[in-house]
Amino acid sequence: MALLKTGGMYDFSVYAANELGGAVWRRVSVEAGMTYKTAITLDGDIVAKHRAVLATGLLPPNTPVDPKQLFYYRLQLPDGSFKIVAEAWMVPDSVVEVEEVGAYLYFPRVTVEDLARLQAMFGQAGISDYELRYDNNFGT
Repeated sequence: MALLKTGGMYDFSVYAANELGGAVWRRVSVEAGMTYKTAITLDGDIVAKHRAVLATGLLPPNTPVDPKQLFYYRLQLPDGSFKIVAEAWMVPDSVVEVEEVGAYLYFPRVTVEDLARLQAMFGQAGISDYELRYDNNFGT
């Protein structure tokens, strides 16, 4: 069973921080899960990365040496970039699904009446924890 779900957002730690670009990965979105055959077409450095991660000695003892035996994910990082990461490189007990995030909406031209309608819409949608304000400096 896969550790991450496609479409989910997660925080997790990896075993080899220096080789993978950081110990803790936050707000990472899962684009897809894949086999080695697909992963190697998206990231030609998969074999070298796996060798480097294995060389740290930090992976669990039963981790396959052959990168073809691993399961991979295409992840989108908060900065918009993408990474291919093997499930075996993740610390399983550190994986936390992010279920809530903050969202920002900006409407460049609204009236006070529009704000009242937006408040009513948020209430109908069951959203009660929000801040709604208008910019007095618009157009200056």
